[in-house]
This record gives sequence, structure tokens and C-alpha cells, in this order.
Amino acid sequence: MAQEGVAIKACSILSEAQSLAVAQPDRPSGYDWLRPEAVPMFEMPAMVLAKPEGRSLCFISSGTTWTAEIKEGKSLISDNDALDLDTLQPATWFEFSDYWNYAYNGIYSPQSVWDPASEQEWIYAIMHVENKNRHNAETGERFENTILARRQYRFPEEYEGLVNGRYIFPFWTYFGFVTASVSPVEQRFRTGFMQNQLGPVIWPSMGYLDPSGRALQHAHPHPTTIVHDGYLYVYYIEDAYTDPAMCMLEPGRERGVKVARCPLSKLMKPGFFRTYYMGKFSEPSLPTRFSKENRRFLFEKGGRSSVIHPDLSCDHVRHDETGESGFSSRIVRFSVARLRGTRYFLSVEQRWEEGNVGGIALRVSTDLLNWSTKTRVPGVDGWKLRYPVFANSDYTRNYEIDAHEFYVAGGGFSTTSIVKLAVEISESQKQRIPGPT
Repeated sequence: MAQEGVAIKACSILSEAQSLAVAQPDRPSGYDWLRPEAVPMFEMPAMVLAKPEGRSLCFISSGTTWTAEIKEGKSLISDNDALDLDTLQPATWFEFSDYWNYAYNGIYSPQSVWDPASEQEWIYAIMHVENKNRHNAETGERFENTILARRQYRFPEEYEGLVNGRYIFPFWTYFGFVTASVSPVEQRFRTGFMQNQLGPVIWPSMGYLDPSGRALQHAHPHPTTIVHDGYLYVYYIEDAYTDPAMCMLEPGRERGVKVARCPLSKLMKPGFFRTYYMGKFSEPSLPTRFSKENRRFLFEKGGRSSVIHPDLSCDHVRHDETGESGFSSRIVRFSVARLRGTRYFLSVEQRWEEGNVGGIALRVSTDLLNWSTKTRVPGVDGWKLRYPVFANSDYTRNYEIDAHEFYVAGGGFSTTSIVKLAVEISESQKQRIPGPT
């Protein structure tokens, strides 16, 4: 379906990309990044969540997530001592145990939600989780994925990590999951999120393995969320299929940016997410009678789902043991925020093209489903704004911004980078906003 919408008339860069004043906290002594309490690292841009009372929380995420409170009267943008390091502590880690929490367990999109059953405010965290081959160049330790049947990996190029000074990411030994974890707002987080892991909440439409145990796809979901009209919307990516032709055998299995949602009242039970398909949120995301403890579901498909815009598809060729042949283009993140005081939502996206990090682009929507064509943000170095999200003018919110002044923030490894923007949305310059495919 297409709807009448509006175009972004103007996009102004108010400042050059810069780093947040707050840099990466110091590495604790004796720290091993492959062990449960991995070093705090801004691989992803900083996420901030205001608590109902007291200080806001900053989430510092990579393979694990740390939280720290933001000092009263301090700003992440201008104060290098904004984080209270006495409150810095790990919120998640990976356990090398469950297939869906094995070698990466990062909080990518936290939201504060009210649970009517417990009559309590919770932090509901949508996670990006990975199960993959990985090695530590410093210690020589190697870890194999537990999705594929056990086999002998003979070459360094079959593991993620540094090989002769070059970073290697072998898609054919990588599997990603969208999971959820919760913790009471007022609870200390050292164990809260790890004690309340709900497991996967969104399942790829093709599943993970075919009946013979061969990999069907290698999801790299990079999920983001927004709350609207009583629902939590989750945007995620289905991208790298072992055989791209397989996703064309049945409608609703295509690669690209997709969306699912769940009523806020049912978030504590993972089976209530529905994927958006053919104009409706009608498809259960998880396989029928799904159980996170049962590995047999790796062989089953998730709900059918639509790519939310024709040019938000992922153009992949084959990824397998022969290497990355014909890598062309893939969306790496799609994030959304509400434009305060208007009926509009803004999205920011980043695409990797021919193995290089691309720039960023914006779109506008009135319903979170039908999006305008993109407006590229000129003059922005994509390497400084990886995995972009929004932030308001003082970086106290990620999900609601003002059109006249806001930030796009991206991850590095030592800090979060930001660029200040302003947009003008013109109702007089109407265009057709293509609906989901």
C-alpha cells in the first residue's frame, strides 16, 4: 500500500562530526575481552534512559553492556566527567552456554515500560546476540559457533578477529539473534538482566538451518525500538542468506529491514511479537510452541514478514566457506525517533557498500510503516557514525527529538561520535511514500 506523505525538504549539518566529551572508561586491570565482564566499549552509540526518579542511565554496549549513572547537571556532550564511574558495572555478559547467548550479548535498545502484572516499572532491553567463531589474537584462545554441526575449522580466516593485522569477519560461521531481557528500574544491574533473560523474541523468516543442518542464513539484526500507541515496535535486519535464491521460493522471506511489534502489556512473555506482513501485524514471529531451551527450532521458520520499503532491501550474494564472493550492499542499522510536537517520525539508516561503511540517510513517516524516499546527509564520514541512532539536543533521550536541533550518534570503539542536524519537513512538497513490499 502507498500513502500520501511528506518529503524532507531540508537537512542542515549544524556541526561537524565530533566525539562525545565522555570517552571510554579505563580498562579494568587483568581484563580479558572474551570473558564475562568484558571491557566497557562504545562499539554502539551511547543509549540514555531516564529513570522515573533520580539519575539517568547510560548504556555502553559492545559484546557486553555496562551501565553508569549520569551525574546531575552534567551532559554527555560537554562534560568529560558526566558518568559517575562509581556506578559503572556490567549489565550483561556472554556465557558460552545457551545457543542464543554464546559469544556476544549486547543491549542495543532499552526502554522503560510498566508491567501491570507486577505493578512495577521495568527496563525492557532488546538485545543483539551472536553465536560465532571467534578468536583472541592476544591469548590465542578460540571459540567455535554451536549452531553448525561440530567440525574442524582449520584456517584463521574462519574466525572473527585480527589475522595478520587485518580484521576478519567470516559470515559463514556467524549467527545473530534478537532477544530480550528485563530488570526492575530500581534494581542494581549486576545480575538483573542476566537473571531475567527472556530469550529470542523475533525469529528470522527462513530460520537458521535446513533439514540437513546446512546454514540457511546468517542474520545480523542490529535491532532498534520505539514505543507508540501501546506497542513496542522493533526494527531489525534479515540480510545474509547462504543461498539468496532460497528466500524467493515463498513470499515474506525476503532480505531487508523489517518490523515486528508487541503490546506493552504482553512484553514479559516472548511469544506475543507479530511481524508486519502484507499490511498487517498478523504473523507470530517465533515458531509454533517455541521454547528457547530446544535447539530443534533452529530448523524452523519464523513468521513471514515484509521489507518496509523497496530500497531497504539487502543485496547479498553468496556467503559460505568459499569466502565473501560478490558482497555488494547491506543495510546495517535502521533507527527511529519521534519528532516532538508533530505527527512525524524520522529514521536514520546506514548501508555498507562493497565492504565499506557508507554514509547516513534520513526518511520520514507518519505511521512507522510507510517511509519516504531517503535524504542523504552530506559531508558525514560513515566510519565516525557506525550503527547510528538519534539523540535529542542535550543527549538525554534517544527516541524523541526536535526537528530544529538534534543529533545522529554513531559508535566507535573509544567513544560515541555525534553530528548535529536540523530538518524541515514540507507538507507542500508531497510525494508518494511506497508501502512495504
